[in-house]
Amino acid sequence: MNLYLIVLLALAEVALLVLAVGARLSTHNRDSQITDAFLGEPEPNLSKLRRTLNTRFRRTRPGRFFDRKTTGANLDLGPADLVLVLLGACALLAALLVPLLGFAATAIALVLFCFGANRWLEARRQMRADRFLAQLPDVARVIGNAAQAGLALRSGIELAARELDDPAREELQEVSQRMALGASLESALGDLLERLPSRELSVLVKTVVIQSRSGGALVTALSNISHTLMHRRELQREVKTAMTGSVFSSYLVVVLAVGCLVVVNIMSPGALDQVLANPIGQVAIALAVALFVLGQILIQRIVRIKI
Repeated sequence: MNLYLIVLLALAEVALLVLAVGARLSTHNRDSQITDAFLGEPEPNLSKLRRTLNTRFRRTRPGRFFDRKTTGANLDLGPADLVLVLLGACALLAALLVPLLGFAATAIALVLFCFGANRWLEARRQMRADRFLAQLPDVARVIGNAAQAGLALRSGIELAARELDDPAREELQEVSQRMALGASLESALGDLLERLPSRELSVLVKTVVIQSRSGGALVTALSNISHTLMHRRELQREVKTAMTGSVFSSYLVVVLAVGCLVVVNIMSPGALDQVLANPIGQVAIALAVALFVLGQILIQRIVRIKI
């Protein structure tokens, strides 16, 4: 028991240290890092280590995956920071739940925690994308007006970044900064589409790129896109409102099932371990999980209406 307490305290300290480091490092945003690099100011060792880890991790496929998560969700954390925070949280959660639920239930809880963290990141990313999509008609209108006034496309993007609110301001400023550093228009807008993937933004990006290459009627194309996006947004809002009840019910069923399982295991500690030790129990649990996953997939396909 004393050994367990020592391990528990050690894991808690590691998790809290990781969380504190992540919170401390999140205060240094990307703009301040670029400014310090140009001014030649000395960089703290901790920030340098963090930047090195994030840079090397971004070169890997998992690093690029987590980087898209953090940038799309507008988190001031790099991909390596996010992984360290998740590992510390998982270690702390495992140390707290093992004596209460057992190893099997703790493993399930950790899987659910990682799934919930991923869903939270996706929800935050989707919320930001929805806010940006709501501003797309204004983005198209401002850029179209700038083009009609004779300004270059890059100047139009800078003008839209100054006039619009967040998140359009931040995203367009990022596009403008990348173009100022030598990136092409297609590359800068492609990165924007990768951070906030959507069909509407894809149409706008392709229109701007094609019209800028061919020298076509950019003003007319952006005006038509602006009106189309406004009508599309109203229709999507009506569809989302009609499907909210079904989506909420699908998640409620899963929450109730997991909650009942946790309550039973708390009332009878080790019950889930005993069930998983029995072949019949393993088949029953696997069948239940498969049915829940199948139900979620079917519901998601039913409520997914492409407009």
